[in-house]
Amino acid sequence: MKGCEHDHTKIVKVLVDRGGYWNECDGDGKTPLMKAYAHGHTEIVNTVMPKCRS
Repeated sequence: MKGCEHDHTKIVKVLVDRGGYWNECDGDGKTPLMKAYAHGHTEIVNTVMPKCRS
């Protein structure tokens, strides 16, 4: 979650490769994808989005 929020692209890519949980919400009801989008981290959004369920 923090990697998506704070633009840690390399860490997020490692977590994606290892099967991280991308549909889990934080205490505010936001997913990692929502956090990345809200902060304008487009590379992370493009990395995480294919891993999220629709």
